[in-house]
Amino acid sequence: MRWTLLALTVAACSKPAPKPTGPTPGTLSVSWTGSQTGKFEARAEGNWCPADSVLEITATRGDTGVGVSLFAVDTVKPAQLPIISPAVNVTWRPISMAAVRWFNEKDVEIVGFEGATGSVTVTDVVGDKVSATFDWRMRIPGRVDSLIVKGRLTQVPYRGDRKPCGRLTHQPKTELKNELKNLPPSVTKKVATSGR
Repeated sequence: MRWTLLALTVAACSKPAPKPTGPTPGTLSVSWTGSQTGKFEARAEGNWCPADSVLEITATRGDTGVGVSLFAVDTVKPAQLPIISPAVNVTWRPISMAAVRWFNEKDVEIVGFEGATGSVTVTDVVGDKVSATFDWRMRIPGRVDSLIVKGRLTQVPYRGDRKPCGRLTHQPKTELKNELKNLPPSVTKKVATSGR
């Protein structure tokens, strides 16, 4: 009887711990529906520009990338920041901007959507980590394609950006194009081949 109780005790102690549920800290997770459907989750990181009170967060994995910029009044804090299209010139704050891009193998093209309407809701800021939820309607400039995008930032770390930053150097319209330069050589080759 003693050995039976001992065996049960050992078995109970060696039982694997339950796997954590919910979003992983330090990640951006997102799903979209509309002209295309999909989902994505990856490690994210942010750069804070104190000269212009802008927090820029990016998450990339393979050929897919998501970027969001939070334009604060002074510091990042819990608040709802409406999405503004990069084509719209505004001076008031707080606002946000967003972009999503991936490689479409079917049409052999790089697809880039930008935020048109919606918002980012910053839910928590602790130290140098930010959490938020977002709900966007996105479109491809000059096309009818659109997406409904929902997701969250979970305790994403950020750091101060030592490079020149601010309104004079912040060019939302070109940021997505610059991100595309970081695509793997294999994808760049496919795109170049498709244009022949």
